[in-house]
Amino acid sequence: MSSHLAHYSTFSKLLRSRQVVSGLLLMTAGIISLLWLRVDASVAVVCLVALMAWQSGRSSLLTKSGQLVLLWIAYPVAILWLLKMLNASGGGRTEQSVVIAYSVLGLAFLTTIILRRRNAVPRNRVAMQNGGSNVTPKFSDVGGLGETKAEIARLVESRLDVKRYRKYGVVQNGILLHGPRGSGKTFLAQSTAGQFGLHYECVSPTALKDMWVGATEGNIRRIFEEAAAKCPVLLFLDEIDGLGAARQAASSDPGGGRKASNDAVVQLMQCIDQYRTLPGFVLMAATNLLDSLDPALIREGRFDLRIRVDLPDEVARREILKALLSAKPSRVSDLDWLAARTPGFSAAKLRAVVDRAAVIAAETRRRIEDHDLKAALDAMGGKDRPLLEPVDWRDVVIDLVTEKEIRELIALLNDPNSAEQWKIHLPTGVLLVGPSGTGKSLLARLIATQSRRSFYPITASDLLGSQIGESVKKLTAVFERAKENRPSIIFFDEMDGLLPRRDGALLNQHDVQLVEQCLTEISHLSPQNQVFLIGTTNHLDRIDPRVLRGGRFSEKIQIGLPSSALRRRLFSKFLEGVSLSPESSLSWLAAQSESLSHADVQAVCEAAKRFGYSRVGTGQGAVLIQQDFKRALERVCVPDSSHLHESAARAGRE
Repeated sequence: MSSHLAHYSTFSKLLRSRQVVSGLLLMTAGIISLLWLRVDASVAVVCLVALMAWQSGRSSLLTKSGQLVLLWIAYPVAILWLLKMLNASGGGRTEQSVVIAYSVLGLAFLTTIILRRRNAVPRNRVAMQNGGSNVTPKFSDVGGLGETKAEIARLVESRLDVKRYRKYGVVQNGILLHGPRGSGKTFLAQSTAGQFGLHYECVSPTALKDMWVGATEGNIRRIFEEAAAKCPVLLFLDEIDGLGAARQAASSDPGGGRKASNDAVVQLMQCIDQYRTLPGFVLMAATNLLDSLDPALIREGRFDLRIRVDLPDEVARREILKALLSAKPSRVSDLDWLAARTPGFSAAKLRAVVDRAAVIAAETRRRIEDHDLKAALDAMGGKDRPLLEPVDWRDVVIDLVTEKEIRELIALLNDPNSAEQWKIHLPTGVLLVGPSGTGKSLLARLIATQSRRSFYPITASDLLGSQIGESVKKLTAVFERAKENRPSIIFFDEMDGLLPRRDGALLNQHDVQLVEQCLTEISHLSPQNQVFLIGTTNHLDRIDPRVLRGGRFSEKIQIGLPSSALRRRLFSKFLEGVSLSPESSLSWLAAQSESLSHADVQAVCEAAKRFGYSRVGTGQGAVLIQQDFKRALERVCVPDSSHLHESAARAGRE
């Protein structure tokens, strides 16, 4: 039925065309002028051919009646009148031949306009690049959304076949698409116009707003009038929340901004009420901020169909990928694996994967294959690394057992296919436990660097908000960002301060909400999300036990204080390029620094350098001696409480 309606609408559109009707009327006036002027037919033919050649490149002028008169009557008549005055040969041509020549050429010109208008894509219809040619998208190009497309088709057909529904008293119009960004709302509107052969008028609210009072309302009226003149038409208001936000009280509005915004919303509602019953007029809008719209604007009677276009599930992702690849030269055997590895991907992001694979295949002039899609998918993630300083294995000094465990973990993160073959399920998260200063945060950055993943560090100060619920929103935003830029790592530094336990402790409402939300977010993670969690703590007993259970931070890696051999390696690393006295050997330094952490060893080295500089100055051949290191050890090492009491008593006696 939709095809018959499309042909009928095309024919009626041509009959109502102001270009064709004006051309017929003005051609008749031109014939009368020629009969009155009685000029030579050859002169008329030459003038008409020149006029048609010039007019074919200026067809946009036909939309203005004054210029129509200039082109069809005033200009040729003025030329013919001038030629009559200058032409002495009246010729033997009859008036009948003049009329026939003018009529034949004029009708040929009008036929050309009709055929061109019938075969051409409407001026405002959106075309997409598909396989190197411009085509209008249709429902077949939209993967999935079968029920949604059926609902839209039912409403659009009711606006095109008005007689069928008029006797039932049914007038439905207004389709509001809402959902997350990139879910394909705009493309669905384009395919709706293409499916039913409608003119497609896409309007952005920012293009309607004006600085002058009342100009915005005038722009709204104008776009509705222009769209109604092109029926059948689909008027699409993209990001309607920019124009139809909820009205606010304008009692205290010295600048008049609120009143202007309210007036624009009222004008938009009035235009919808005025044109929604017009046959062939279909209204559609899209937003990803449904709650910000004025309730009166989106009520039934203005937007009768409200559809949520959500992120596609696995079945819908497979259909979207199939539709995208069908328009490109491809030889893909199976799409199930790609649909399974892209949970949370929007339609726009799936298109980006296919386009990247097409670029890879185009470099060698072949069809798109499975390995191109895999390479495109692997190349898209892991690029979002705010404030991450790259860490190499040379920057880390740990024992061999811990290093082996971390290397195995990084290998599995880098090669998930091998893990799947061995039926290895990666843990959701790993917790690095150990005293302060043992390099736990450095190891987390090492894993993020070596696994080429996006990295999102979280501390208590990052989530702290001044308003109720703000910390929960920030935490949710971090998880959403990590899923979007997969594969990724979320790093919880000092987790005992972020997720404290509740046993006998008085926690405020902020801490309770944060812990509960974190547990919810972690539980919703799946292996396909490719989000890995790393936490650090030096007080394991202070963390909520629910966080440490299986499926969350079930695995713990102990990071202890460095052994004597590791301390020698640390001193060698931090004193590289520094001259030491014979008695200040690395073995002696390792023996003197027992029970020091990695950070303490680095602090001792820096303090010894400073003391050596104070002792020698800027002279050449500076050498660090034992006394420099002893002073540094006294400065860095924290004495126990007994030493502190003895020092205080000694100071009191003096």
